[in-house]
Amino acid sequence: MKSNVDLSETSAHTWAQLIYYGGPWPDPAGIDPLAEFVKVCATTDVQPGKMKMVQLGTEKVCLSNVNGKYHAIGDVCTHVGGPLSQGLLTDRTVTCPWHGSQFDVATGEVKRGPARMPEPVYEVKVEGTSVLVKSAK
Repeated sequence: MKSNVDLSETSAHTWAQLIYYGGPWPDPAGIDPLAEFVKVCATTDVQPGKMKMVQLGTEKVCLSNVNGKYHAIGDVCTHVGGPLSQGLLTDRTVTCPWHGSQFDVATGEVKRGPARMPEPVYEVKVEGTSVLVKSAK
């Protein structure tokens, strides 16, 4: 069976999403996370020094609170798809619980492998007691 889909340029992050989470697929709720900020949680849901996986349409996002400042990167480790929000947060560095890759939660930059590709970074803003995130795409 021949497919019309060209997967030769598919990123490791996309592969991780396909394998681990079964996406990316169109959002059944009809929310276009690319167009606007979306409320993902209340400020009290993520205490300083903690992380939480939040959903932005079909995207899984690792939301972290570093000394009262919120940061958001992809929650799917670019190495093999581990859930970053279940890892360890030390200052601005998250460690993947599966193989120990480390990422800067503000920039998405790889701080330590085995991952080689950075995480996507999402814009975050706080309005009152709501945390809003805009897609990285």
